[in-house]
Amino acid sequence: MGASLVVALYQEARSNACTTCVLGNIDAGWGPVDVTYDNASGHLYVLDGGPGLTGSSAWGVSVINGSTDTVVAFYHLPNRPAYLTYDSRNGDLYISMFCSDEVLVLNASTGAIAATIPTSTTGLCEGPGPIAYNPNTGSIELEYSTPNVLLTINGNVITQSVPLSVNTQVPPAVNPVTGQVYVVTAGKYLFNSFNLTTVNGSTGAVESSIFLWGNPSTLMFDPTKDRVYAGATVEGFVQGTVVWNGTVYLVSGNGTTVLGQPRVGETPTRIAVDSANGNIYVSNYYASNLSVINGSIGEIAGSVPVDSNPASVVFDGRNRCLYTLFYAQAGTNGAQSDGYVSVVEPPGGDCVAPPTPLSALLATIAGPTALVALAVVVLVLWARRVRRGPRP
Repeated sequence: MGASLVVALYQEARSNACTTCVLGNIDAGWGPVDVTYDNASGHLYVLDGGPGLTGSSAWGVSVINGSTDTVVAFYHLPNRPAYLTYDSRNGDLYISMFCSDEVLVLNASTGAIAATIPTSTTGLCEGPGPIAYNPNTGSIELEYSTPNVLLTINGNVITQSVPLSVNTQVPPAVNPVTGQVYVVTAGKYLFNSFNLTTVNGSTGAVESSIFLWGNPSTLMFDPTKDRVYAGATVEGFVQGTVVWNGTVYLVSGNGTTVLGQPRVGETPTRIAVDSANGNIYVSNYYASNLSVINGSIGEIAGSVPVDSNPASVVFDGRNRCLYTLFYAQAGTNGAQSDGYVSVVEPPGGDCVAPPTPLSALLATIAGPTALVALAVVVLVLWARRVRRGPRP
């Protein structure tokens, strides 16, 4: 039996048997803070903005090939970055820079800086924040903290500024069909409330705003169901004890109606959607798992245990794998902080892991004994050949 056939059969059996598993980890720098995905190439771009013990040498973008699950490039950045997004029109990465009051435009294929877009200078490290690509208008939507505005970038020029009390800890979501931009703005109460505000991507006009309970943490738009998902942690009391319940609001695409509110783990950080089956995947920071929501009925369908404190989740429709981002802080013993991406197979999914070398396959199937037996067979055959001498 050929080695490739053995590997294929083993992976098929493993895929059918494994319904909730982490297939492996990929190094992602010292302090990853954000991740974006290119559907066309299957590349993930992980932004490293953590100071760690490596200082500025860690700042940059790790490029992960989703077909091989390997880091294929690292692009160093001159300043500390905060957020990034990918522009599928021109293949550029737009990166908001922490403290330097600018947006860098990076060629995703070469890592070359194509442009630098200056923004208002505050001098307080409170400038450009979360950023998103709007495929309908071909523009970049950028949240700015001081003052609180939503900026629109076209052709590397800021063309629009909408004054909003945006929450610059929550990246905006974009409707690729209509170009509407969804942002989190301040609620009527100081704590445990927010507004989901819908902005016209072309004119900057506020079209709707709906009040929601909780401390918001993430937004995602699902074009297959014309819904926007808002993740939040809602404070409550149970028998006199304060509890924090993670929830995801399922809101109509026009931003006016709550269609459901499934409960997830505490502090949902990011949301990913599988457009093929409608499943919604939520990374829960303090629950250390991924919640699975059946998008058709808006109810929890299961969860996947992962490592502590998942910061983000991305779904790769090409290989049907989930990629979860982790940032392990530096320990008290002075150890370096570290970051990595876990490759996760969704429950009942068919995530295809990278091909396994034959040696590792044998070790997995039969343990070290198989390798020893194979080595013995090879030595015996070699010894017999030596004893007989070369063929005439």
